[in-house]
Amino acid sequence: MNFEKNNGTAGSRLLAMAIAAALSAPALAQTEAVDETGEDIMLEEVLVTAQKREQSALDVPVTVNVFSAAQIEKTGALVMADIDHYIPGFEVGPSSTQAPIRVRGVSSSNISTGGDPSVAIFYDEVYIPRAASQMAFSDMARVEVLKGPQGTLYGRNAAAGVVNMVPNQPGDFNEGFVRVRLGDYSLWRVEAMGNMVVNDSFSLRGNFLTNNQDGYVTNTENNKDPGTAKNVTARLAGLWTISDATQLQLSWDYDKVDNVSRGAHGISEWAACPDDPFCGRVSNDAFGNKEERDMSAFTGKLFHDHSDKLSSKLIMSYRAFETVNVEDSDGT
Repeated sequence: MNFEKNNGTAGSRLLAMAIAAALSAPALAQTEAVDETGEDIMLEEVLVTAQKREQSALDVPVTVNVFSAAQIEKTGALVMADIDHYIPGFEVGPSSTQAPIRVRGVSSSNISTGGDPSVAIFYDEVYIPRAASQMAFSDMARVEVLKGPQGTLYGRNAAAGVVNMVPNQPGDFNEGFVRVRLGDYSLWRVEAMGNMVVNDSFSLRGNFLTNNQDGYVTNTENNKDPGTAKNVTARLAGLWTISDATQLQLSWDYDKVDNVSRGAHGISEWAACPDDPFCGRVSNDAFGNKEERDMSAFTGKLFHDHSDKLSSKLIMSYRAFETVNVEDSDGT
């Protein structure tokens, strides 16, 4: 009996020592990590605005996935539908004006222009409707996907989650870039950005993106091939530092989509390929056969720090858009 008792105590001590060593190992590895050249490796802090203020992702008690600017550039993502494969539990439909958005399997069945989804979409802290959600990622700092109900901070239409698109704000140094991307189906994309410090209290930042790509399916009825895409996006923002505690930002956004609507594959004898839906041809004769959106927005944001622990933010925005979606239904 005594042997079993002592053996159990020793085993408990060994187990406790093993758990303590396991818990301390990651911290030790993080602080003493070095690269191939022997230099210390510093892990980059991920900042998010999931709680309406900029915080470290480790301090936010919300399940949030961040798709950074570096990931957008590396993957060539243009809109939200291009990043859902990289974020678990997040799905976006292919449409540019009626895309269904799903988080953890929850979505809204309403796909009309006036119907709001179960996932709230925000751009620069301003709510945008479903028809305007597929905005091009031009000079975007990051895209945050918050999972689970977020109605406390984001209001209605956030039962399943929130997508927060955060564009880069005017900075306090001069910089700029021009990028050109070429790809299959005659893809060509040009993006430019410039940030200028006008004086000690005012900075101006502007960006422009144009994207063109041919269709990936041939339409035998007309020259409107499904997959044909044209995007033009621009933004101009100015930041005025009124005092050490007060800042005013004014911005103008423009986003235009001129796509051919998605194709319909028929299975009757009048379809392009009744026996092979993967033949690469469709017979879509809908008049117009297009998916367009023309949108512009003006936003004003006033920031004021009352003390080290209290700050306020006033946001006013006006957004107007026109959208058209005409697509074939039977593929014949």
